[in-house]
Amino acid sequence: MRGFWEDWLLGPLRDVVETVRAGGEDGVIITKESVQADLDSLERMALALAREKLHYDPVQMDALSRQIQLGDLTPVMQIYEEDIKSPFKSAVGGTLLRTLFIQVQKAKVDIDQALAGIDKLLKSQELTFAFVGVAPALVIVYGFTSYLWNIWTGGRGRGRYGGNHRRASVWLKMRRIERLLIAQPKSHRVTPGGSRGQPTPSIPPLTSGLLLLSVSHLRTYAETYLPANSRLREGFLEDVVDLEDPALGRAEKLRVLDRMWRSWGEVLGWNRAADPSSRL
Repeated sequence: MRGFWEDWLLGPLRDVVETVRAGGEDGVIITKESVQADLDSLERMALALAREKLHYDPVQMDALSRQIQLGDLTPVMQIYEEDIKSPFKSAVGGTLLRTLFIQVQKAKVDIDQALAGIDKLLKSQELTFAFVGVAPALVIVYGFTSYLWNIWTGGRGRGRYGGNHRRASVWLKMRRIERLLIAQPKSHRVTPGGSRGQPTPSIPPLTSGLLLLSVSHLRTYAETYLPANSRLREGFLEDVVDLEDPALGRAEKLRVLDRMWRSWGEVLGWNRAADPSSRL
């Protein structure tokens, strides 16, 4: 367990913090100092050849220095082109070898600059790589924490079934639904002779709307706070479906409420909700 925390979680997290704090100063493949050192060496070699072979003055030397910084070695290549016309003579007494060495150094500088570009690309993605390294551990920790939270809120501990406040709110909604069904205005059926008959068991539209609002609260509570794939949640939602069924009348829904009080009242602590000194 200690190895997991150190090697899989804390270590990668420290790498992420160091990456953010460092800001990509150190190179992954090659350092800026190495690239600059090779470029300075190339510049000195080319300037020395131009001074001895082409007899450049200081102004021309400054211009050549700027060209070299941009990767332009045209004067040196012109010397090489002249030397290659008589390679044996130039190799023995000329500057052919020096121009070849300058080209080798130029190739080395080009490779260094290419590696520096790759290094910059890697540095731009280093934070992503660091998060990829710590992601598996974070997933494991998240899953374990969620499991403990579900145990705490799903049936064990003081926070079971959403805690005291949530269960008390459901108790209030149950009481409100029962009051709506009992106190609703009763409509009367008109007989063919024009007289008013017995009250019908149908629920008026206004009462139906208020019932749906309260029943939707019960459904949200069950889907959020009751343990998944449990008989408690499935049975509670079945009762909610019955309350939502428009085909059931007032008497049938009152019977459903009575069943809910009997089935879930003790489990969810509704029997003690009215007692201010008790805890759900």
